Amino acid sequence: PGLNGLVITENDGVFRNDHLWLAPRRTIAVGYETATAAAPLMFEFEALASRDGDKDGSAPLTVIVNGWAIADHYVVPGDGFSYHKNYFLVPPPVVKAGRNTFGLRVANTATTALWLRGIAIREAE
Repeated sequence: PGLNGLVITENDGVFRNDHLWLAPRRTIAVGYETATAAAPLMFEFEALASRDGDKDGSAPLTVIVNGWAIADHYVVPGDGFSYHKNYFLVPPPVVKAGRNTFGLRVANTATTALWLRGIAIREAE
């Protein structure tokens, strides 16, 4: 995926050509350094998430920042048929000065195929 200068810090999945297989309750995460925790951050990712990789049905994810679930059982729009850009505002109490970890964890009981085009983290405007 396009990581916009970010580094993958955890990958419990397996890359297969153009997508990532993630088993139930498994995570892909990236690290981001910030000098201060005064401003909120925007966590963005563009993805197609498909339950069992058959592009049928929703495949909920938990969006995690520094161990906190900021969105639990989030369903990527499109029912596993199209890519969507997803945006999450992360407030200062969750963001900390120094290293921060942003991740996506499979929240359902089925293996999920995640076509991840890109991840970005930026200061919110």
